Amino acid sequence: MKRAKKEHLEDSIMALPWIAMVDKFQHWIYENPQHTAEERDLEWDAINKFHLDIVGHQLDQFLLRGEEKHLAEASSHI
Repeated sequence: MKRAKKEHLEDSIMALPWIAMVDKFQHWIYENPQHTAEERDLEWDAINKFHLDIVGHQLDQFLLRGEEKHLAEASSHI
């Protein structure tokens, strides 16, 4: 049980940067309703880089699996 709790806590902590990224992107979307697809991609890239610079390699492994441009769009609440 101890191992399961530890893994659950680790997974929860690793999800927090992703949640922050999606939230920041969602705010940008609402603040810029006339954005283009290119602007949206550029903003997502900037948010992604900002968070990767802070959190580093662990978040990189969590998020970047070749589809990072569309991960935020896959979140149903955006």
